[in-house]
Amino acid sequence: MRNWRCGWLIALLLLWLCLPLACGGLDDNHSTSPGSPDDDNTSADDDSSNPGGPDDDLYSPPDELGPYAVGVTTIYLTDPSRYELWGLRDRELPLEIWYPSTGAGGRPNTMPDMVGPVPDWALGLLKLAFGKKFDELWGTVTSALRDADVEIHGAPYPVVFFSHGLTAIRFQNFTLCEYLASHGFIVVAPDHYGNAIFTNLPDEGAVIIYDALTLVSGLWDRTNDIDFVYQELTRLDGDSRFPLHELLDLNEFAVSGHSYGGLTALQAGVDIDYLAAIAPLNPFWIGNDYQQFDKPFFLLQSAEDSIVGFTNAASLGAFNSAPSKHKVYIELQNAGHYSATDACLLLPPWFPSSTSGCGGTMIAPAEANRIVGAYLTAFFKVVLAGDDRYADYLEENHFPDEMDLTTVWK
Repeated sequence: MRNWRCGWLIALLLLWLCLPLACGGLDDNHSTSPGSPDDDNTSADDDSSNPGGPDDDLYSPPDELGPYAVGVTTIYLTDPSRYELWGLRDRELPLEIWYPSTGAGGRPNTMPDMVGPVPDWALGLLKLAFGKKFDELWGTVTSALRDADVEIHGAPYPVVFFSHGLTAIRFQNFTLCEYLASHGFIVVAPDHYGNAIFTNLPDEGAVIIYDALTLVSGLWDRTNDIDFVYQELTRLDGDSRFPLHELLDLNEFAVSGHSYGGLTALQAGVDIDYLAAIAPLNPFWIGNDYQQFDKPFFLLQSAEDSIVGFTNAASLGAFNSAPSKHKVYIELQNAGHYSATDACLLLPPWFPSSTSGCGGTMIAPAEANRIVGAYLTAFFKVVLAGDDRYADYLEENHFPDEMDLTTVWK
């Protein structure tokens, strides 16, 4: 059953050009300095149960890395209630999880770690697609530490679900995901089965590649994935064998995502009542009614988005119509669809272009990621963690040359 998919990998490499990626790595020194100094202008760490560790009361500037080292792990979930004709199996969701860590007990997080085991033929085709760039891609090391010890002081942590774009992959936003985890959030990101560029199933040695039909079926499958992951995390949080046992605050659960994943976040806001907030980034838009949506709403768009920019006015209209008391809108100037992403690293060298946000005279992806990381951190600090000290940051444009800002804060 695996071999019949080999020919499709050629197609997946072509389809990769639709990859809407969005997150990047933390400072390389961050993981080597767990237990950052206390920043709340006192002489001691207020958390006396964890001397030298992150202070529960500290204010960490949102435009800088947070006080936590970052751990990352991968688990695999199976939904027996949804049988997939594409692959003839129950729906399986690899789940990447970034979390606050002590910085101990882990090892460097590499690209092969994130991709996971793949058959030799699939690896060979990746080498063919990336050419000379393959060694750079495969040699990537992020600032997270794989399977590092969890920092229990400061828990439970609010949870952010990140939804990848069409033909993307669960770690497409690793910069943002690591950045949020450094500030005390747990971020979970699945491969949406059939809608990801590929999904590896290491126990079976299988690779499930993109199914074009999920362009439509993803409209309901993805929101079902959110609910399934939420219910599984609720179950696992009560399981003492789970490394993050009793450390997830699932009462504060938000959804973000980029491109098609931004559309998923928009749909989830309408369809899932237990969400605390949504944060679509460069979303595609098909027209949901947001006139009754009163939960916190963060929207990012890029002024030069050549991929989904034709829907920007419609999605901004939905944002403006929402009666939410807490809304933040950012328009990145001189930015393309992939500017606030890791696409320029993860895409084959023959795809990225200056019109999509990679290279040329557009804003550098590192700067775009820093801007989005800063404002999204402050937003989630207020609406998920309940820390109103970060509200002031949201009401000021700290990057006036790179963005326009509209904040509604009642």
